[in-house]
Amino acid sequence: MAVFRLSSISFLLFDSACFCISINSNAQKVGTVKLTNGAEDLTQGVNANTASIQKNSSAIQQNTTDINENSNAIQRNATAIQQNADSITSLNTHVRNLDQEVDSVGALSAALTGLHPIDYDGTESRFQISAAAGTYDGKQAVALGGFYHANRDVMFSLGTSSTFGNDRKAAGNIGVTFRVGPSANHTVDNQNNNDIEMLKAEIQELKAEIRALKSK
Repeated sequence: MAVFRLSSISFLLFDSACFCISINSNAQKVGTVKLTNGAEDLTQGVNANTASIQKNSSAIQQNTTDINENSNAIQRNATAIQQNADSITSLNTHVRNLDQEVDSVGALSAALTGLHPIDYDGTESRFQISAAAGTYDGKQAVALGGFYHANRDVMFSLGTSSTFGNDRKAAGNIGVTFRVGPSANHTVDNQNNNDIEMLKAEIQELKAEIRALKSK
């Protein structure tokens, strides 16, 4: 076979017997060069290149698949990161709310603790009213309570407290108190008996003095 050149374009022609190269600057055949086993070597080279291209194509396809999987994994990670960020934001909000709740509870407790009754003196004035204020970590609260003495040994109590502001919190309690030990009534009775005995003794002394004066 031969190579022909038309203008600046060359054409290579092959046959089954040999691999030939011809050079012709004026579209004329000027010569041929025969390459021994050229066709076989060229075919092997083409086959090797084809195999390499196919191998590279498979590798490229695998890389494309891996890239797609990585892209999906990155997207999933981005979604998970956003979910974690949202969870952290929500947790921070809950922590701030908890801090406010603790401050409110502290103020309410301080106010309720300030409610105290007066000792019952045994008179008909059995009901008492008490008021108090409390503060904790910048939070303020007020409390109002009542105490009722059923007798000297039993007292009922009721209290309520409230904070201020838009986020107002309230608390309350109710209770009963019993005296433990010797009854106060017995103590009072014993004291009265002692007083009576002393008065009797004084009266007897006065009577004796009066009789002595009359006998003079």
